[in-house]
Amino acid sequence: YLNRNKRCLIAYIAGVIFGHV
Repeated sequence: YLNRNKRCLIAYIAGVIFGHV
C-alpha cells in the first residue's frame, strides 16, 4: 500500500510538472 501510494504520488507530481511545462 505504501509503495503503491508513493508510486501514485510520483505519477501525480510528474503529471503536474509535465502539464505545467
